[in-house]
Amino acid sequence: MVCHWLDFDSLGLEQAQKDFRELANKGSAEQIQGKPEGWLKGKTADGSNVMVRPDSSGGKPTIQIDKPDGHTIKIRY
Repeated sequence: MVCHWLDFDSLGLEQAQKDFRELANKGSAEQIQGKPEGWLKGKTADGSNVMVRPDSSGGKPTIQIDKPDGHTIKIRY
C-alpha cells in the first residue's frame, strides 16, 4: 500500500465534513457502524472508498481516500 499525506493545519471537522460531502457520490454517504457519530463512509465517482472521521492518530479530523489501485490518500484537517 502506498500512502500519501496532506496536512491542512487547523481547518477542523466542519471543513473535513464539507469536503467529504463534495467527494462522496450523492446518496452513498452513511454512518460507519460501530463507530461514534461523525464517522462517515461513501464512494467517489471513480469507485474509491472515502471516509471522514473526527480524529486520527495525530488528533486531527481526517478524510481517507482508498483508491482502486491500492493507493491511500489521507488529508488531515
